[in-house]
Amino acid sequence: MRYDSVHRLLKKTRGPASSYPCFECGYSADQWAYNHKDSNELTDQKQGFTIKYSDDPQFYDPLCHSCHHKLDTGYPEICTESDCNKPHHSKGLCQMHYRRKRRELANA
Repeated sequence: MRYDSVHRLLKKTRGPASSYPCFECGYSADQWAYNHKDSNELTDQKQGFTIKYSDDPQFYDPLCHSCHHKLDTGYPEICTESDCNKPHHSKGLCQMHYRRKRRELANA
């Protein structure tokens, strides 16, 4: 099952995330977030980036945007590009490599 299909399944079986409080802070949730606890983790390509996910709805928690961002950016601490030791910015990349990747995708 692909990443987008899992999110459709989540909405169908558990309803919108906005019907729940955020699992982390208790405020209103607005997104389903993969909690990275599935030992059979899957990967998919989304907008040119590799993303990790599960095809099992039990590994998703309702989160607000802020808590979801903290979860997704909590690792890694440095850029994943080889020979780059700059701090992580987004999607596992430092700000320079992230912007370069976005430009490449826009021009593709």
